[in-house]
Amino acid sequence: MLASFASIKHQLEAFIRQTVRLDTPNKQDTTRRQNLESAKKQLRKAGKTESELKVMFAELVPLEIHQGAAGMLSHFAALSNCRGSGLNGALPITHTEIGWYCRLMDDQLSPWEVEIILGMDAAFRDENYKLQKTEG
Repeated sequence: MLASFASIKHQLEAFIRQTVRLDTPNKQDTTRRQNLESAKKQLRKAGKTESELKVMFAELVPLEIHQGAAGMLSHFAALSNCRGSGLNGALPITHTEIGWYCRLMDDQLSPWEVEIILGMDAAFRDENYKLQKTEG
């Protein structure tokens, strides 16, 4: 069954949001993932069952993405790693940067792939902004 554009876009944006929430270091230079894994380990030692831990730490389960959309994560990661930052955090990925990326990588992205990358970028920046507000 083919996944729709909207569902692929939604899956990838949710995946990016989850990744940012779990893997962005805090002021103590630890991540939410590290803190949750540590708490999970302690509760396991204290006798909690795996089914209890699964419910308590459900946010650690990676969100599923459509198999055909995995390549979009590679494009996004490459573009995101080259982004600049300003006073309010990460700067947006621009159409110009995507165009140059395509030229340099000798790869042609379709308009819907560009739209998905821009959606992932918006999710990335939004989650980072939320984290800054809660820590600031």
